[in-house]
Amino acid sequence: MSGIVAIWNRDGAPLDERLLLAITARMKHRGPDGAGHWISGPVGMGHQMLRATPESATEQQPLSDVSGQLRLVFDGRIDNRPELTSSLISDCSESHATDAELVMAGYRCDDERIVPKLIGDFAFAIWDARKHMMFCARDALGLRPLYYACVGQTFICASEIQSLLLVPNLRCQPNLPILAAYVSRKNLEYDETTYAGIYRLPPGHCMSVTPDSIEVQRYWNPDPQREIRYRNDDEYGEHFREVFEASVRSRLRTDAPVAAWLSGGLDSSSIVCMASRILKEKSSTALRMETFSLVFDEVRVCDERQFINAVIGHCGAKANFHVADQDLKQVAMEHHALFPDVPYRVGNLAMAPMLADMKSFGFRVLLDGTGGDELCGPGITHRESHARDLLWKDLRALLKRSDRSGSGARWRTVARALTPMIPGSVRRPLRLLAAPFRQKPMPSVATPEILNRTGASDRIAHVYPTPNFPSEAHREMYQTMMYGWGPIAATDGAELFVARFGIELREPMRDRRLVEFAFALPEEQLWREGVSRVALRNAMKGILPEEIRTRRSKGAFLPFYDVALHSQAREIKALFAKSVLVELGVADPINLKALIESYLSSRDMALTMRVSDLITVELIARDILSAGSLLPRRGEGASAI
Repeated sequence: MSGIVAIWNRDGAPLDERLLLAITARMKHRGPDGAGHWISGPVGMGHQMLRATPESATEQQPLSDVSGQLRLVFDGRIDNRPELTSSLISDCSESHATDAELVMAGYRCDDERIVPKLIGDFAFAIWDARKHMMFCARDALGLRPLYYACVGQTFICASEIQSLLLVPNLRCQPNLPILAAYVSRKNLEYDETTYAGIYRLPPGHCMSVTPDSIEVQRYWNPDPQREIRYRNDDEYGEHFREVFEASVRSRLRTDAPVAAWLSGGLDSSSIVCMASRILKEKSSTALRMETFSLVFDEVRVCDERQFINAVIGHCGAKANFHVADQDLKQVAMEHHALFPDVPYRVGNLAMAPMLADMKSFGFRVLLDGTGGDELCGPGITHRESHARDLLWKDLRALLKRSDRSGSGARWRTVARALTPMIPGSVRRPLRLLAAPFRQKPMPSVATPEILNRTGASDRIAHVYPTPNFPSEAHREMYQTMMYGWGPIAATDGAELFVARFGIELREPMRDRRLVEFAFALPEEQLWREGVSRVALRNAMKGILPEEIRTRRSKGAFLPFYDVALHSQAREIKALFAKSVLVELGVADPINLKALIESYLSSRDMALTMRVSDLITVELIARDILSAGSLLPRRGEGASAI
């Protein structure tokens, strides 16, 4: 992880050095090991360095090639170094290179054609004086952020939006269609952001900027025609284990201590156990790995210590626990101001003290299991089967999760589990019979006028293009993995949040090689009869404790979110008493007030995430308007809410 910025006055006007220095300095948290700058007339680049790989120990950026015609700023890690190095040695006489030097050598040899050959997590910008062009690219899964904007004839890209906001004459305004969609619990952030005129380079895309144009092109998609077929589960599991081990091993390439987030679920546990196995093979390694976990003393339904301890006992890693519910003040909305451009999430803020400990202990790399859910797909068949399984085999546990919500919520949970078992011809008469007794849904908070006027309604209904996979399950997996809140906004948000602590986030489940492998698997290796991640479970035989490998349930953190929000009831009322969303015409004041009052006066967890999302969007809108000087900036005489 590093911070990068590139600026080009395309009209040839000299670049203000003070602006470049200020923009780079605003990302100092991303690169505590020093800053580098380069300016030549109208073009400038800045870099904040975090040394997290052995090769980066003496690296300096911005980087120049031998001709002086190319300049590069690079944030990332390249995982297929041997393949690239062997190719570049024969073509370009490059060896013992840093990751940035490999990318530079590849571009010098192949121009833009090098990007599909790069495997890893990266975002970079190259100034090509030969072509009078700025070239930018982002990794296949979008694990390193890159935002850009044009202000008149000035093009600028950077790792964080907050840096872009320093550009003079950049009008900071809310992107109303995006906000309206958020209020409707839909995510449209793909190439756009919540800031009007500020864009993100989408995952798997590159961009060529010339004096007259900006062209964005997709360079990667999983091959829908690739198929992997074996005779039995053991053979699938063996191949999965090989690819998964390579993914984890790539993310252990560091001289810094490694932290591993351990939730007790299948994905994080698999990463911890595989990493421990790899490190034990290297008996002489000085690399240190410890696990970090959130546990709960009060909201016991969220506590996963049983599973966390099983993993720790199995692999022997040193464990660190943080009690998330011992002080609810740490998840207060006012702390959102410490993390600009990161969506407000109770789970994020609960991790903040733990991340601060990681930083103080010298950790620079964090392994995380995010991406496992998308990797196995959220298939409808799987959801229905899993619902039936929960109903018949674990009904007691299912109801226990809803105890805090009252009997109404418990029975709605049972009804949702039963629904897939009822034939379609029977469901409609049952719905009609139940109508007089059914609780009326809360009305939409988004105003129909704003949805129609901004075109948000049509865009919400838009279905993004999907490769022609042979199965509907794989198509649904692609949509979930590549579009929407999770892979776009949440991925960026997690990276930006962890980066605030000077820590690099590494996610083995989002390795391009593993993703390509998963898309080539037959559906029954993704889920089967209510069991998800079939190939992963078979791959981890003898590596994971059986209690985890065969586990079907997942940690239930929603009750903690509910407790945290209700502890801020007064602050939430004050937040929406003068709602910016209402002032912008995005939210209906009557429906918004009814929803907030209904939630705060009840224990219905069905509304928890809906209210959490509204808080997030309200805070985002306030941040945008305050950055545009239409509201007081936080910390400048304004209250936190």
